Amino acid sequence: MSQLGRAASILRALEDHPEGRMAADVALDVGLPRSTAHRLLQNLVAEDLVVQVVDGRRYRLGPTLIRLGVTTQAWLADRLRPLVTEMSLTASETVDVSIQTGDRALFIDQVVAAGRLQAVSQIGGSFPLHCCASGKALLAQFGNDDVRSIVRDELERFTENTITTIDDLLRDLDTVRATGIAYDRDEHTIGISAVAAAVLNSTGLPVALAFPVPSSRFVEREAMLVDMLGDGVERARSILG
Repeated sequence: MSQLGRAASILRALEDHPEGRMAADVALDVGLPRSTAHRLLQNLVAEDLVVQVVDGRRYRLGPTLIRLGVTTQAWLADRLRPLVTEMSLTASETVDVSIQTGDRALFIDQVVAAGRLQAVSQIGGSFPLHCCASGKALLAQFGNDDVRSIVRDELERFTENTITTIDDLLRDLDTVRATGIAYDRDEHTIGISAVAAAVLNSTGLPVALAFPVPSSRFVEREAMLVDMLGDGVERARSILG
């Protein structure tokens, strides 16, 4: 097998493991000596294709691949861009478009409204699914057994409002499925709240639209944003087939 083929096999071995994998496990999975797998992993780290998890012993896919993933979804962002722009202009708020990748919501497009203080994230950036409105809207498209396989049992806490157990998350997702709307009330970042809803495109991929809003004005605008989001999702469903 060529060096390129070996590197590709390592990337595939990491694909469904957002929590990271030990070099020894990767080596066993791809049928390479541990020293060879470790050397290739270090080469991939140097190119930002792979990153080492904080404990320094595990590896996961890196930011360069995430950015490449955004590029492959450019068609999706392009199809929705006129709708997202209209929603942002009408509401005078930022609108995000995101998809699920591993245990994270990946932002593939964003329209930032002009004027007053806005909540802004980075295209190509990602948030954990359990603590953002877009993530919960995406997770609600899956059954509970699938949700348990996507996220960890112990969920990372970002603020005092973050959901940190899988049982609490599943109860929240039941509400999202019943109402079609997911909320983030200072769960990922203090001072930022959001509403989101998701739709399946023609290939079965869930896509979330969200209004992230500074919490200082979220309550007074919540009902209006929910109404606009419901209309936007119906139109997105038609656009995406």
